[in-house]
Amino acid sequence: MNWTNFCAFFGLILVTLVESRVSPNVIDQHVSVFIQKVAPHRDHIKEWAIGMVSDGPSLSADYLSCDVCHPALQLVRPLIKLGVTVEEIAIAISKVCELFDLAPQDDICYETIKGYVVPIVYMLKNKATLTDNDFCGLINKDCGGVNATFTSWKVQVQGNRPKFVERPLLPAGVGRTKILQFTDVHLDLDYMIGKNTQCGYPICCREKNGDPTEERFKAGPYGSNRCGLPFTGMDELFKKAAKDHSDAKYIFLTGDYIHAGVWEYGIESNTRIMKNMTLTLRDAFPNTVIIPMTGNHETDIVNMYAPPEEYREFPLDWVYTVMSEPFKQHMGGADQVATFKRGGFYTVSPENGLRFIILNTNLCYIQNFWLPYDPIDPAGQLKWFSETLEVAEASGENVYIIAHIAPGPSECWPYWSSQYDRVITRYSHIIRMQLFGHSHNEYYTVAFDRDVTDSRKPVSVSHIAPSAIADGGGMAYKVYYVDGERKLDSTWELIDHETYMLNSSESNIQDKPIWYKLFSFSQEFDFKSHRPQEYYDLTLRMIEDPELFEKFRRYYRMNDHDNNFSTCEDHACVSEIICDTVLHNAADRVLCDELSVKVKNFYEGGGKSSSLSLIPSIATSLYLILLCFLL
Repeated sequence: MNWTNFCAFFGLILVTLVESRVSPNVIDQHVSVFIQKVAPHRDHIKEWAIGMVSDGPSLSADYLSCDVCHPALQLVRPLIKLGVTVEEIAIAISKVCELFDLAPQDDICYETIKGYVVPIVYMLKNKATLTDNDFCGLINKDCGGVNATFTSWKVQVQGNRPKFVERPLLPAGVGRTKILQFTDVHLDLDYMIGKNTQCGYPICCREKNGDPTEERFKAGPYGSNRCGLPFTGMDELFKKAAKDHSDAKYIFLTGDYIHAGVWEYGIESNTRIMKNMTLTLRDAFPNTVIIPMTGNHETDIVNMYAPPEEYREFPLDWVYTVMSEPFKQHMGGADQVATFKRGGFYTVSPENGLRFIILNTNLCYIQNFWLPYDPIDPAGQLKWFSETLEVAEASGENVYIIAHIAPGPSECWPYWSSQYDRVITRYSHIIRMQLFGHSHNEYYTVAFDRDVTDSRKPVSVSHIAPSAIADGGGMAYKVYYVDGERKLDSTWELIDHETYMLNSSESNIQDKPIWYKLFSFSQEFDFKSHRPQEYYDLTLRMIEDPELFEKFRRYYRMNDHDNNFSTCEDHACVSEIICDTVLHNAADRVLCDELSVKVKNFYEGGGKSSSLSLIPSIATSLYLILLCFLL
């Protein structure tokens, strides 16, 4: 949930009034002038802010209008020499938040805003060279005008990708190694069964929310919409997975442990949740290698990942310490644990021929307001990433890349995404899987080799997993089957992947867990392999096959059991998901735009079909069958 970044943005505007004595009237005057400037854009601002209330897929910073960002920053520059206390700043910004009705409840404004005030004050005092163009352009690519040094650096990549050679398909009946992925659990230890799910806050189901007025609004033991995941739900999730998949060799825990009540965040409260979740998972899988990583909800101020050089003032090592403590024996030794505690990334080779590279993509997240402060390869992560892959290539290793936020569609700073894409393209011949979470939806994104002049060559695939929190109809987790049973002959290539889901509403009604396999990707989409070309071919098939697209979209939304699930009614709805499947480099939308034109032409050309349009053809077929029978 990232609606809070709007409040943080207002913090940027007003916290430049640093540490002097200013009368309330002066502060009110400046607030009034600012409100007048942005009032014409109030509807846009409110739509953006309210759209971020629901936890789940984040909205990109494009929704922060340049018409708001630039005038606001230009307004406060003359005020930089003035100052007010942190408390006064928070109160002033809260007035704007309340006036524009940006949060569902007024008390959320102040509690959220006060957390952003201190780091934003610090950034402005210590980065006087940060211009309006730089700040606005880094969190919203459409604003433009960013200092050229911020978009001209390149991560060093050694050598060139070897000439592409198609690998033979895996032998029939090859042994399969099982890997699990849990992501976006969003645990709420204050969730209380039976309490109100419709409380007017972004997160409900607490004792303070009272009892519901209707039975259907009662919080159940397996999770409810508008609520975090209760311990009973998380415990069932891990125990069920452990029972059914006790043979899993590896588990990836891809971030977002904490519930969406971001105004309640703090080191103590977040630590309590992270410890509970990691220890519960470890107890369920005591003999399995578990690989942890961070999400954007783990920090005490949501989304805010300070550069390592600023940990003295804004420490993050507590996050990494709590997260790594139960699993440090799986993380590649003391050096890699130290690397993790510095920047949130590390690497481990759990067995010969296999390497995991764990990245901290929160550093490129456009809702991380530290990004404009340190945009050139934050924490040196991409340099380290490229060097680690170079060693893996020299060692003949197969590589899995795992992180929270996929660097492609929308949510990673496009220039950082382009540099990440360069690294992936160079080493794609040794990269066997990329796994992410964060979006709460399930889909894939194909990467292409842009050095091929005659056509685009799909070279890698990112797999984005659905959330464990029950906001898509139920808890879900992933099972991947890979070629890992042939010792040094193992390619670690993906053979198939499955999604398992609990129907939360039915489970709550019947007071017992109702699990089912949502799908096997190979069976559902007729895959002969899981090579990148197969996924791109599926994207092309979906453009001209509405029924296939709608099947994919149901799984994308984790919503196969809802009879009221609405289909896409126009090409824009279809194009959005089609683009997600090819936008591996957020800075390059050429293929996305080309496919969007194909979608538009197909739907506007009468190609769109529906269940109703099949009725005449069915009737005709029945007529012909009857006619043939009579003849």
